Amino acid sequence: MASTETYVTYETSGPVATVTFNRPDKLNAITRPGHDQFVDAIRRFDADPALYVLVIRAEGKSFCAGRDIAEQAGHGHSPTEGLDATLTQIGLPRTDKVVVTAARGYALGAGGYFFLAGDVRIASRTLRFGLREVPTAVLGPYWIGSFENLPRPLAFRIAMGDDLTVDELREAQLVTEVVDDDDLDVATQRWVDKILAWPRQHVLTTKKLAEQVSSFHYTPLMRAAEYYARHELDQLEDTKEAARAFVERRPPHFQGR
Repeated sequence: MASTETYVTYETSGPVATVTFNRPDKLNAITRPGHDQFVDAIRRFDADPALYVLVIRAEGKSFCAGRDIAEQAGHGHSPTEGLDATLTQIGLPRTDKVVVTAARGYALGAGGYFFLAGDVRIASRTLRFGLREVPTAVLGPYWIGSFENLPRPLAFRIAMGDDLTVDELREAQLVTEVVDDDDLDVATQRWVDKILAWPRQHVLTTKKLAEQVSSFHYTPLMRAAEYYARHELDQLEDTKEAARAFVERRPPHFQGR
């Protein structure tokens, strides 16, 4: 039976669309139905010629605490299995329009990727960021160093799932602005207003060309290699153990197989 729960809300005001994670009681942890709703909302924004700027935010005290690992425990497969092959490496549809992300609290795993979707990234001083795939027995973001132009030691640390404080994010230039938690919404609106004051076509063309000179390209060949690696990892006992341990609220016992 299809889920009827509203995991995200979608609102528009003039040329601006706002997508809000709406599962605060679970720290906005993302499920597959929730991810599907999120993807649909972004495609809805991208398809509307009247819309130009997308704001991604969240209700409650955390942006998104990552995927709901209980789902992984149920089927034992990687969270990317069965996802639309047209999605980007961060699991979202590509858009040439402008994206602003605003986050407080946890931005972990999937939540970290969603935060990185922003062309403008606004962080509360409470933000805690980490791409925790490897510690939970999922393929890590091997591409992060090239994608974000990071030094190798920092890229390795992020790819292996180590958390970064908001000060470390700022030092690595992974955020646009850091503000007090109470000022997050005000800062977000200020950036939206700034973007709307710039000439639209110049902004869009500049973004499009900037992405074309990126040193990382998620090609069909790269995607195939990644999905093969994910399939191989899915067969390991450690993959199943990570999910079981999470559900049973105990430390995992990895055996390297």
